[in-house]
Amino acid sequence: MSLKAPILFVALLLLMLTTGVAAADPGAPIPDRCLAGDPFELAKLAQAIEDDTPPTGPLTINRHIIVERVGKGSMTDSPGEMAIGRAAPGSPNPTKPPADSVPLDNVPLRIFNTRTQFDFRVTFSDEMLKTINECHERSGRTAPGGPATVGAFEGQMLSYFPFVALQAPTAGPTPSAAGPAQPAGWSNGIDTRTLRTPTTLWPWRTITNSSSGDTDPEPNCTMTLIGPRHLVTAAHCLVNFGTSNWKTRLLTPGRDGMNVSPYGSSWMDATPPPGTSAWYIVPDPWLDPNTDSSGTNEFQWDIGAVLMLDRLGDQTGWMATGRSRRAI
Repeated sequence: MSLKAPILFVALLLLMLTTGVAAADPGAPIPDRCLAGDPFELAKLAQAIEDDTPPTGPLTINRHIIVERVGKGSMTDSPGEMAIGRAAPGSPNPTKPPADSVPLDNVPLRIFNTRTQFDFRVTFSDEMLKTINECHERSGRTAPGGPATVGAFEGQMLSYFPFVALQAPTAGPTPSAAGPAQPAGWSNGIDTRTLRTPTTLWPWRTITNSSSGDTDPEPNCTMTLIGPRHLVTAAHCLVNFGTSNWKTRLLTPGRDGMNVSPYGSSWMDATPPPGTSAWYIVPDPWLDPNTDSSGTNEFQWDIGAVLMLDRLGDQTGWMATGRSRRAI
């Protein structure tokens, strides 16, 4: 299993272990900054997103950051089942360019504050994103993290007991001898995934169950911890395509069955405790209803991130982060 969680936008890294994260979580200790002195004024970005009365027009924080309040969204308990996407245009096996060769500033992000329910479009410069990412990579901040014991014992266990890591799928049809092997998953009602237990082992405990809570305790999605409060997931797990219908979610790392939550949960809704906030982050084209009719497949933008309320990753540890770009 790879410990790299691919991320479409390096911009996510500036929401990790930076001034902006500390500003959004007043109770958290201020982390070590990759770039001392907040040279890109990320604290101002966090302040704008946290403001109860943000400006209506575009706010140019500096030549690297422009933030604009798009409007107000809403939060719903509806699971919002994902529709089957159209076939992507072009080659089914495109050549992926090197990450360093792809500009990072050509697609804005949308950031939704669950407390204020304001929706923001944020544009970053390529120069800033690359500088922050390179600094994080040099300092090791993109590596797996968390408690000092993360991976120490479990990694040895998986070496000595490979059946724990390589057990056969517990459900699903026998793979056909014809054609290339397909990765395990859940598709068209067929479940070929592998049951991992106990879920408190590393790295399985970083996998976070997402459900609608008491209204629908069945899992709707999974997310992966990539920081103490930070998760990467699919955009459709956070908001329905082409809408502002953001989703309330109960996030439970290492959930084992319906009633076992070894690390607790973080409830994401429009009424967080006073002094706290949570953010949802998706690519701007995912929220544009015209994307699916503009000649590009909307599901290429189906990736998202969460800055949740609680620092559950301090108990579980988290995956590494890396850059990945699809050829479009």
